[in-house]
Amino acid sequence: LAYYETKKETLMNPEKRLAQHILLPVVDNQDEVKVEIEKLAARIKNGEDFSAVAKEASQDPGSAANGGDLGWVEKDDMVVDFEEALFALEAGQISEPVLSEFGYHLIKLNEIQAPEIASLEEMKETLIQELKSNQAEQEFLNKANELEEAVIDSDNILEVAADAVGLKLKTTELFARN
Repeated sequence: LAYYETKKETLMNPEKRLAQHILLPVVDNQDEVKVEIEKLAARIKNGEDFSAVAKEASQDPGSAANGGDLGWVEKDDMVVDFEEALFALEAGQISEPVLSEFGYHLIKLNEIQAPEIASLEEMKETLIQELKSNQAEQEFLNKANELEEAVIDSDNILEVAADAVGLKLKTTELFARN
C-alpha cells in the first residue's frame, strides 16, 4: 500500500478529449483559406451538422471520411496550436478557426474523460512485479559489490571469488599458471 501511495501519481491515466475537426490546408493562400473556413463555421453555426460539413469539405485524408472524427486525444498528441485550442474548449463547443502548420481547423470537442488514478486492485500485480524486480536488482548489486571488495582485498582472488558466490574452484594440469 505504501508503494502504491508513492507511485499513484505516476499511474494516473491522463485526461482525454473526444474530438472532430475540419481541415483546410494552407499553401501561400492563407487569406483565401481563412475566408473558406469562416464560411464553413457559419454553416455550422446556422445549424448544419458538423460531421456532414466535415465529410463534404475537410481535406484531412485521415478523418474527413469519418466526419472529421479524431478519436480520443491526449496532451502532446497534436501540434501545439491545435492542442491549445482543443484543451480550451468545453464539451459540445466548436472552436473559432485555428491556424496550425497544417492549415486552418475548426475543432469540435464532443466529450472529456477526466484523468483517473488506477486503483490498488487494478495495479496490484504490476506493483508486486516491479517491487520484486527492484529487490532482485538491489540484491544483485549488493552481491557484486561484496565480490568486488573481496577480490580487491585478497591475495588469492580465485578462491575468494569462488567462495563468495558459492562455486567450487577447479584446476587443471593442462596449462601452466602463466
